[in-house]
Amino acid sequence: MSRKLWLIIGVKLFVMFAILRAFFFPNVVKQEAERQRVSRSEFVEEQLIERRANLPTDTLPPDRLDSITQ
Repeated sequence: MSRKLWLIIGVKLFVMFAILRAFFFPNVVKQEAERQRVSRSEFVEEQLIERRANLPTDTLPPDRLDSITQ
């Protein structure tokens, strides 16, 4: 009984992580980095900086707001 249960758990985990990931979760970072012809780390860096610059300042805590506006 125990081995059969572990086999079922193993098969479910394999299906969830190996098969579903390949079809439903594409590697966006890799694709965009290749499209823009930059390394993955450079792409992530650019995205983080761009998103940080586009944050509305009223959502930041007051102590962080002071360091940005100076």
